[in-house]
Amino acid sequence: MSSYETTVLPLEAAMRAYANKLTECEMIADDLVQETLIRAWRFWDRFEPGTSARSWLARIMRNVFIDSYHRDCRRTEIYELAAGSMHHDDTSLSPGGHSYMPSPDELVDGARTREEVHQALEVLPPDFRRAIVLVDIEGLTYREVAEVMECPMGTVMSRIHRGRKILRAELEEHAGDVGVAA
Repeated sequence: MSSYETTVLPLEAAMRAYANKLTECEMIADDLVQETLIRAWRFWDRFEPGTSARSWLARIMRNVFIDSYHRDCRRTEIYELAAGSMHHDDTSLSPGGHSYMPSPDELVDGARTREEVHQALEVLPPDFRRAIVLVDIEGLTYREVAEVMECPMGTVMSRIHRGRKILRAELEEHAGDVGVAA
């Protein structure tokens, strides 16, 4: 196996998750991952061994995403998520081992919460949103996000703090409605 295969291919699932968060559209996310893998292969000679491959790939993906940004998919995906959660057949086991199917009210609240979170994320400035997605959803370190976003780590920390503050304000009413906050 080549060093590309052993370094990049194990990160494909993380790349797919990041692509889904960026695009919020599975078909476009698949294309984004594919294009990222192609560019990573094409520019593999520029990768510096010993540095974070995950950050390098995230930077490539971000650049590919910016180059081919598709806003139309955002609204469609939110509605598909909401509709999909109302009709899916997944069940999970409760602690007692019995099958648990959420009530219709729980399904509606879950779909509404997803929609509220998506809308709150859309309110954020793009750099705040990107930093929050990379840290809170993708699990990158502040240092890795600084590399991906090509800015100082202090800037990343500031964007995350300010972004979370905006999200908290945007979601406060909804949290009270569903009984999560006072």
